[in-house]
Amino acid sequence: MTIKALIFDDNDLVLNTLAMFLTSNAVDVSPHHYATCPMYEKKSVLCPVEIPAFNFIISDNNMPNMTGIEFYEDIETKGCKVPNKCKALLSGDVTQNLRNRAKKLGIEVFEKPCSFEVLGRWIDTAIQYSH
Repeated sequence: MTIKALIFDDNDLVLNTLAMFLTSNAVDVSPHHYATCPMYEKKSVLCPVEIPAFNFIISDNNMPNMTGIEFYEDIETKGCKVPNKCKALLSGDVTQNLRNRAKKLGIEVFEKPCSFEVLGRWIDTAIQYSH
């Protein structure tokens, strides 16, 4: 079974490093510089798929146009099928407000820099939960 991940980060170094880490662990990665998903590309009001398109999503928080937490809040209202336990937020500026918003959605928050060991444990749990 193919494991698929959707990742966002506007920093090329972080995006490429994260994509290489995931690819080296047999994950099919869809990397993007800003928060997007097939739902947005099709201009849908609601998520058009019945089963999750990805096993997990990892997003940077501070990106142009939309923060990671705003993206997660938006796709939640649109019926994203990826379980919230399989969504993570990376941020170099973690505030209590950000933690509260993420907790309300059930999304994991990691402060940058985050070790691959810590992130890898979360990914393993997310993959198990997504099956």
